[in-house]
Amino acid sequence: MKYMKTLLIMVLIFIIGGCTEETSSEDTDGDGVIDLADCALLDNSKWENIEYNSTDLDSDGVKVDAAGVLCTNGALPNGYFKAALGGADPDCNDSNASVWRNVDSFYDVDNDGVGSGTSYSACVGNEANLGSSFLGNDCNDQDVSIWINTSYNSTDLDLDGVEVEAIGELCTNGALPSGYFEELLGDADPDCDDSDASVWTNIVAFYDGDSDGIGSGNSYLSCVGDSLESNSSLTGYDCDDVNELVWRSSVIYQDIDGDGVGSGPGNIACIGASPPLGYSMLGFDPVDSLTISNSSDITDFNLPSSIITVMESDADPDEI
Repeated sequence: MKYMKTLLIMVLIFIIGGCTEETSSEDTDGDGVIDLADCALLDNSKWENIEYNSTDLDSDGVKVDAAGVLCTNGALPNGYFKAALGGADPDCNDSNASVWRNVDSFYDVDNDGVGSGTSYSACVGNEANLGSSFLGNDCNDQDVSIWINTSYNSTDLDLDGVEVEAIGELCTNGALPSGYFEELLGDADPDCDDSDASVWTNIVAFYDGDSDGIGSGNSYLSCVGDSLESNSSLTGYDCDDVNELVWRSSVIYQDIDGDGVGSGPGNIACIGASPPLGYSMLGFDPVDSLTISNSSDITDFNLPSSIITVMESDADPDEI
């Protein structure tokens, strides 16, 4: 009985040894690599496990750290690399070839290419993502036509061609609108009213109460254009600013005989273009009487010099 047991054990060892030798050399997929060494028993296109340490699965040329093992044909396929990423910036999205880098971006509500508000990190390519921008200084993110603050130093808001000094900023498209200028006013006289195109220069004027063209009273600065404002004048010597017929003070003489030349002491009077009836601005009539014949024909203009000499010699020296 002991002999039979020993024989049975030897037979089993022989059978098992033969099976092991046959199995160790088997190549199920016929790729030339025995099954014990083949990483893909049923795929003859790959048979060797290879480690990788970085990938570029979207083939955009930018890798990402990724370690693992692939069953291969002896070489890593496209997108897998043995070398680690090292110090290079990794791909922020290795499944999308259109993006590969993280960049600070700003929401661009009006899509004018300039955003605003607080920045955030966005995975992008060459350009910012839709609805965002790499720039964050939009001064009005609700209006696509303007986005940058531009300084001005003078204005002509009424477009009359005369500027006024005014310093500030406008939200623009990069160019100041009509009526705003970067240049300083300089030595030019400023517009006295930049909201009214009909006036632009200050003059010294006087109030003209009777609208006769001559004013009176204290002078004041008046903002005017081509013409004066109503009830004002460049001159201020009207002696009666409620009567448009008179405006100047003058010495006049009573002209008794009405020949245009008066006599006697002169009086200061407020007159217009001419003195009132019965008066003259000339006071040298030697014969100025209604009782003397031809008195109106005699003035100092047409008296013979001999008569003037006699009259002057007979006159009271205090009256000459």
